[in-house]
Amino acid sequence: MNNSLRILITGADGFVGLHLQNHLAKHLPDASLIPVAGPNTSTDQATLDVTDAQAVADCIAQAQPDHVVHLAAMAAVTASTANPDLAFQINTLGTMNVIRALEAHTPNARLIFASSSEIYGRSFQSGQALDETARLAPANPYAISKAAADLAVQEAANRTIKATIFRLFNHTGPGQAEAFVLPAFAAQIARIEAGMRAPILKVGNLAAERDFLDIEDVLGAYLGAIIHADRLSQCEVLNIASGQSRSIQSLLDTMLDATNTDITVELDPARLRPSDTPHARGNPTRANTALDWTPRQKIETTIARLLDYQRDQIKTASDSTEDP
Repeated sequence: MNNSLRILITGADGFVGLHLQNHLAKHLPDASLIPVAGPNTSTDQATLDVTDAQAVADCIAQAQPDHVVHLAAMAAVTASTANPDLAFQINTLGTMNVIRALEAHTPNARLIFASSSEIYGRSFQSGQALDETARLAPANPYAISKAAADLAVQEAANRTIKATIFRLFNHTGPGQAEAFVLPAFAAQIARIEAGMRAPILKVGNLAAERDFLDIEDVLGAYLGAIIHADRLSQCEVLNIASGQSRSIQSLLDTMLDATNTDITVELDPARLRPSDTPHARGNPTRANTALDWTPRQKIETTIARLLDYQRDQIKTASDSTEDP
């Protein structure tokens, strides 16, 4: 593999994007990374509004990337449900803008598209670990917008561009927003430990079972997609999953075991989803083979890192307020 690759990352200021920049810089030191952040970023990186077709075309024409890791998205289900029009504009039309720009300016580049396991939706009702042939049956606005983008990438890859589609199952780690379940738990626990709130932890549906990955394992999959690009098909669709499902209750229990504070758990109806899927699990066999990739992080380690991150955030904020 040529380590002097040019790799463009959209949504580079997001949870995955920030981690991915460091991971690729470490493992591909000779590669040229071209991170572009969202239009409302607080970083000093170059920005890109993926809903602006001309801006996307100009960015790709100038960057001339060998790979485009397309992460830019409205990623939270709750936010997409609150504003489905915006979710469609960013997740679907934004992806189509990237496709058109690649077709016009760098047709030999490979698109690595961050799709989502949410697109399987009601197909999870089978109770089986779904592989990439499972029917797409999205059950919320976020999933619909991602399914449409997934299909658009497949259609283009069957005609013009080369693409790797990652159907990512739940993944988490330090720096993920509190709109996601495990960081929400960790943030509440850290604030309770610090005496910043009453010892009551608000939760949604704890019976739901999900397939969780550590962010470090997801980063390994992205690296594998770049390293092994030459042996991937023109349109490679891969589940990025652990192959195991865990109940939210069991994950919360593990987190509560890691604190010495007495905490009461309380149901918050506002945290319940109207179309919550009882059970979701992916079959990662194809990704295991194509990427030489296997998840390695233990969920207990992931949870410990989430808690430590939130505790550090509180300590840093507290130290900064005490400075003269």
